[in-house]
Amino acid sequence: MWKPPQVLEPPINDLRISASFLFLKYFDTMPRSSRPRVQLSEEEKKARRREQKKMSMRRARAKLGAVALEERRRKDRERYHQKKQDGLIRTITDFTPRQQRQMRKMWRKKSRLKREKEKIRKRTEEMLNENTPPSSPCSASSRVALDAHSSPSSVPSPTLSHRTASASTVSGLRLPLSPLMCTPSPNRSDNATPKPFTPRKRFFLESNFCDESVTPPKIFKVRSILPSSDESDENIF
Repeated sequence: MWKPPQVLEPPINDLRISASFLFLKYFDTMPRSSRPRVQLSEEEKKARRREQKKMSMRRARAKLGAVALEERRRKDRERYHQKKQDGLIRTITDFTPRQQRQMRKMWRKKSRLKREKEKIRKRTEEMLNENTPPSSPCSASSRVALDAHSSPSSVPSPTLSHRTASASTVSGLRLPLSPLMCTPSPNRSDNATPKPFTPRKRFFLESNFCDESVTPPKIFKVRSILPSSDESDENIF
């Protein structure tokens, strides 16, 4: 059990040396592993051990070959039937009607959450495919999909405009600010490829703005990360 270090008197009365002396004594008596901030109960410790054992068995099962995996599955089936005969495994018919209703309610809730996550992923892919121009250097594989923990309310509608969908501040999305982020790295062999135009210049060329007096519209709007009193709240690139 870890005990606090004993406060020893420094050899001299110099404040700087005394502070260093106390720190070294405290560091010398400190254990190698830091203490947990939250003390777990016995039930929580047992649950954590069961989860760790389950994960280790899953990792070991993933490393097995075809023959060894089939043998492992056969042993698991035999072990399951033996536990069921001993009464260690209970099915839903073994519970009371009230417990059955609660279990089915929990299953429906989990199924609904799973369907919502899948719907969010599909809607995000459709929106990105619709609002990404074909000439974009960013491929579909380089785009980052929606986070699995995002809620359905934070997903933008597919009917958003191209300007809104292209901004990096869309809730739940992480899109590149410019095509320059998709260019090859300088240590690759194809680094001789010229860099593409910025979104503003590309829009200017694609829209055939030959007259210099015409100002192209503002495409990308990104909120400033560092607050500043002199500049506005939005930086336009």
